[in-house]
Amino acid sequence: MKKKLQVANIGMKFGMCHVEGAMDCKDAEIAIICDSNEENLRFAGERYNIPEEKWVTDYMDIVNNENIDVVTVAIPDQQHKKVSCDLLRAGKHVLCEKPLALTREDIDEIVKELLENSNESVKKMDEVNEDAQIQKNKLEDTRNAFEGLKAEVNAVSYASKDITDQTHRLDEQKNVISNIVEQLAAISEENAASTQETSASMQALAGTIEVCR
Repeated sequence: MKKKLQVANIGMKFGMCHVEGAMDCKDAEIAIICDSNEENLRFAGERYNIPEEKWVTDYMDIVNNENIDVVTVAIPDQQHKKVSCDLLRAGKHVLCEKPLALTREDIDEIVKELLENSNESVKKMDEVNEDAQIQKNKLEDTRNAFEGLKAEVNAVSYASKDITDQTHRLDEQKNVISNIVEQLAAISEENAASTQETSASMQALAGTIEVCR
């Protein structure tokens, strides 16, 4: 089975649309939702039927989770820089709500973290893509095997139909032969009766001739 991207969503007050987006993606699944406000967290978890064991109030639980591939950040603007940098340093792919940061210096720092840690992120994505390709190849092999089996089944089906047709033709010929045999038997009986009548006539005629002598 193809490995799905493990998605974490931070910020349930403004980020529930990101949760919905991840849930609608067939190649991703929600691994964690996070909000420091437990009321917001519970509201989102219950609304989207996300198990409680996937709820966290500290985003560092996401930073330290090696299984997380992608993180969406929808928290107050002044927190964007710190949270995004922490996630990038951990090798996560980050989607952050605008504005990315409040100052040019903060943006530069985020970009710097991205460039310094992008190799690790790319490596993780390569691993996901490699696994996806392996699964795709297995699926293709399965499909080819199925097509081969389907062709064999069709061949057997055609052969079975041909045998059935031949059996029907043999039955028809058998019926024709049976009718001919019956007709010949009837003719034979008629001939036998006619022969008996002729023999009796001949005997009567011979008796008449003898009397005349």
